[in-house]
Amino acid sequence: MTENAIDTDNNESDDEESAPKDFGKRQKVGLTRKSCCSNGTLSGSYHLVRRLTRFLRIAGMAEFGEDMFNISKFSIFQPGPSQTKDQVCKVKDHHASHVVRLKIAPDAAKVGPFHDCLKKYLGHTHCVHRKFNLRIGKEIDTLQGKMLPILLSINWRKENPNQLSAGAANVLNTIKNEWLKLLKIAIATPSYHVEQFGELGKAVSFIEAMSLNVLYRKTRVGIDYMLAAEKIRNEIGEKIKIYFESKNKKK
Repeated sequence: MTENAIDTDNNESDDEESAPKDFGKRQKVGLTRKSCCSNGTLSGSYHLVRRLTRFLRIAGMAEFGEDMFNISKFSIFQPGPSQTKDQVCKVKDHHASHVVRLKIAPDAAKVGPFHDCLKKYLGHTHCVHRKFNLRIGKEIDTLQGKMLPILLSINWRKENPNQLSAGAANVLNTIKNEWLKLLKIAIATPSYHVEQFGELGKAVSFIEAMSLNVLYRKTRVGIDYMLAAEKIRNEIGEKIKIYFESKNKKK
């Protein structure tokens, strides 16, 4: 029986479904957003999976910046710590942990509305147990920086979601497998409580169940994120309309 990943508690305003809704009778791998505590914190599995899917959005955001602001997609993001944080987590033993840990490159920082949207995106955090931030979190921080040029090496605009090129499939598989490798190493390390091991295991199962098509669609959500930004629309509304129309024609 084929497993597929689906988010069962997805009410974060800028998030999206993790897999197609037409699963039929196939088995589903559930992902719960909230932690077992009733204090507004998020589950470790949700955070770890989102660190992958939100990272993939970077591809679409970079291509959008290249198309709309004439900035090379390689000159928009760079490895390094995020410069802002959207919350302070005051729950004991929990941290406000960045979801995507990258910096805005100098060229992108010069474009006001675009810079503001990137700043908001990179400042987004989840309030999760500190071990998911200090241990596996630091490993993922490094991995996101390492995978950035690999993710951007593909022209995702030209990819057909129903028949990805060998290069695109290889990039998505590489990123997915690197994520899984870190998670499995963490599971083999006696540094977590029983519940935390369970969260790591859920994240592994969820990511393993994500198809290449689902991962590809995460790269396109980055474009949708930018199109939805009010500051961007106000600045270059007509240009966005033309861009959106051309994007629809390519589908």
